[in-house]
Amino acid sequence: WLGNKALDLEADGYKVLFAYEEAIGFMLGGTSVVDKDGVAAAAVFVDLVNHVYGRELSLQAHLEGLYAKYGERLYKQGY
Repeated sequence: WLGNKALDLEADGYKVLFAYEEAIGFMLGGTSVVDKDGVAAAAVFVDLVNHVYGRELSLQAHLEGLYAKYGERLYKQGY
């Protein structure tokens, strides 16, 4: 459903960056993979790793930098 809605919105000229459903489904836009089950997320994560390592940082150092800039966040989903 999320993927179909994203395609409809993009056809109307919108740019879909992120979509979410309460059943623990996240979809990342801008990947040309309309998926909410991890395939696109894995591709985006690999791109992030490439970017971070290219700056000669570890993922932990990058995460700590994000915490310093934006603060820590907690996500909790349950049934």
